[in-house]
Amino acid sequence: MIKLLLSVAIVGGTSTAGWLLARDLKRRPEELRSLQTAVRFLQTEVDFRQSAIPEALSRVAALSSWPAGRLFSRAAEYLNQGEAADVQSAMTVAMEEVFRHTALAPSDAELIIDLASSLGRSHREDQIRHLTVCLERLAAAEREAREVARNNVRMFTYLGVLSGTAIVLLVV
Repeated sequence: MIKLLLSVAIVGGTSTAGWLLARDLKRRPEELRSLQTAVRFLQTEVDFRQSAIPEALSRVAALSSWPAGRLFSRAAEYLNQGEAADVQSAMTVAMEEVFRHTALAPSDAELIIDLASSLGRSHREDQIRHLTVCLERLAAAEREAREVARNNVRMFTYLGVLSGTAIVLLVV
């Protein structure tokens, strides 16, 4: 009876681990899409509304879904409260805060932080160019993430179950 319970616990644990890995692979493209939408909103704010950056970040946050909404909201708060000297430091701190709760890769976070280094430091046309380049890079990252998810989600799910089964067979 104890062997059976232990076997179920092992298979359940490894299955859960596989499922969690697969879930993160599925979430990453969705989160990248959220970031793209937010950057498009920001591009509109900078290009047509010509809003100040903290105000633009607040508006973008209100229109965006997780994780972009939270990221831009926190960055705007840091700028409005004077806790950050510039957009890049505000976005870096906000990204560190939000990043650990996402399925984003470190390279995805770097794209946003790189974008933030140009916001508010140059003229409107240059900022629009940087926003367009960021959108292209986010789109490429999303395509790559979708391909990785399509190829690996099922594998991680099955690997979790099968590795637990293999451990049970070796131990018992």
